[in-house]
Amino acid sequence: RSHDEVDLATHRRWLAGSLDRDDRLLLVVDDARGPVGTVRWDRADAAWEVSITVAPKRRGEGLAGPLLRAGEDALRARTGAGTPVTAVVHTGNDASARLFARAGYGDPTGPDADGFRTLHRVL
Repeated sequence: RSHDEVDLATHRRWLAGSLDRDDRLLLVVDDARGPVGTVRWDRADAAWEVSITVAPKRRGEGLAGPLLRAGEDALRARTGAGTPVTAVVHTGNDASARLFARAGYGDPTGPDADGFRTLHRVL
């Protein structure tokens, strides 16, 4: 949940470790115009937590919803129907809150001491 810049060596170590994990699904999405973004699923207890990033040059194109749906489809193909998922959204992030509400995430818990709410859904 950090917004700090990450140096290349640290990112490469993180990526190598991520690709070796069976409790993480990392998806990189592109289309005919180039990079669209990433969707990462991390197994957290009984659910999978989503993290979504739209490529900086593609922000504002309405791609977050389709990117999330593609990520959900990929996770469902891996885990099967009925998979519980969560999204953790900061109370000040209205765009993400709207995205996940439109996608059917609800029943929020929190916010925690840092201002994050957890939203729930079953795929």
